[in-house]
Amino acid sequence: MTAQGFGRRTVVVRSPGWPVDDALGFEPVVNALREISPEVSLLFPGKLAFGAKGPARYFGGEDSLRGEIQARVSTFLNRPLAIGIADTLFAASIAAKSNLTVPIGKDSEFLSPLPIGLLPDLDTSEVLLKLGLKTIGDFGELELNAVLERMGEIGAWCHRLARGLGPGAPVGAIQPITTLSVDFEPASDRVDEVSFAAKRLADELITAKTSQGLTVVGIYIRLQSENEDECARTWHAQLPLQVPGIVDRVRWQLDSWQPSTGVTKLEIDALTLVPEGMFQDTLVNGFSNDLEEIERTVARVEALLGADSVSVAIQVGARHPSEMIKLVPWSKRPIYRNSKSAHTHRLFKDATADLPWPGKLPTPLPALIYKEPFPIDLEDEMGQNIRVSGRAVPSGEPFTLFARSKKRVVAWSGPWPNEEHWWEKSKMHRRVFAQILTNDSTAWLVSLNSGAWKVEGLFD
Repeated sequence: MTAQGFGRRTVVVRSPGWPVDDALGFEPVVNALREISPEVSLLFPGKLAFGAKGPARYFGGEDSLRGEIQARVSTFLNRPLAIGIADTLFAASIAAKSNLTVPIGKDSEFLSPLPIGLLPDLDTSEVLLKLGLKTIGDFGELELNAVLERMGEIGAWCHRLARGLGPGAPVGAIQPITTLSVDFEPASDRVDEVSFAAKRLADELITAKTSQGLTVVGIYIRLQSENEDECARTWHAQLPLQVPGIVDRVRWQLDSWQPSTGVTKLEIDALTLVPEGMFQDTLVNGFSNDLEEIERTVARVEALLGADSVSVAIQVGARHPSEMIKLVPWSKRPIYRNSKSAHTHRLFKDATADLPWPGKLPTPLPALIYKEPFPIDLEDEMGQNIRVSGRAVPSGEPFTLFARSKKRVVAWSGPWPNEEHWWEKSKMHRRVFAQILTNDSTAWLVSLNSGAWKVEGLFD
């Protein structure tokens, strides 16, 4: 089997809100569209993609192809169906959210006004938002060398997506691709047993491709049953597949097939490969920052533990760092609406986060905030405690910080006064903050309240 991509034009077909645990229900859609293109590749249950060039030529253009897809699926699917067509998988996936066709060569223009949060890597989106870049076009206008220097390979890869270029052409295997397989004797009718075998094969596959300097973004899975029926599918992802993602796809494929007899053989192989170093692992499912991947992971957890069982930390408006983050149910996190387009995207902050907060601690904020601040002594060169006047003027230059041990202060900034509920005497609260750098390279956030200094947090 050779490495494979989608070619110059890509069609993405999705059914919005399709349950991730209903691979079987989506199978008729897959079979219907395989009659249009034999290159149909699943992204996950409810979403698939294939190359548009051949089918569009056969049916008389992309508009006719869109109509043919709708006609073939509408006869049995009683759910909305959205179709996106563009040059790249990334742009086509976004276009499918609004049932759009992006003209040839116009991916960059289409993507430009869209919110930066639609990039498939959430870490990159978060960094760019902090830098003040709000749209994909803002990011695409940056110099590639600057992006690579500041954000590394993953940032450079997202930069290509932002410019409508895709992640780069797939490459063939450095060594001939050998299909990895396992035989079940006797035949297995247990999903957990097949999944365990899939994990072992996925480990071997990822290890082999990593040693060749390649990353897997597309795979081929073939299942065979005791009566020699088989189910073969290709799967693609916008971000690299690691072991958990491959096992998920084996499970989805098995669910969609449901053979009448036990499984006797499982084969897995890499189908689309890109040079390693363009991607990085993340904490979510071990392989993806793709928001859709995360949504599916959350859906699986909530199916086990109940609705609103998964919470996410969001940024909110406040003056004190400990109050700037709160937990909300995943499904209730705030929605960002882009006035320049119809697209929406759920971000990890609410509208109050960007409002002016007089007395708010300046950025950067501490990486670690103590739930219970602990007391310290902060003294000047004469050994006198540092005091702060009502006008936020310190009594001297901080020279020594005592926190479990004596530390020399080498730099400091502040103090910054923080007054809350000044209009209500019973709730009025006043304190001052300062940033301290000590000779052991530790950066401290400290506060003075009622004459006592305490450590509020530490900076990276």
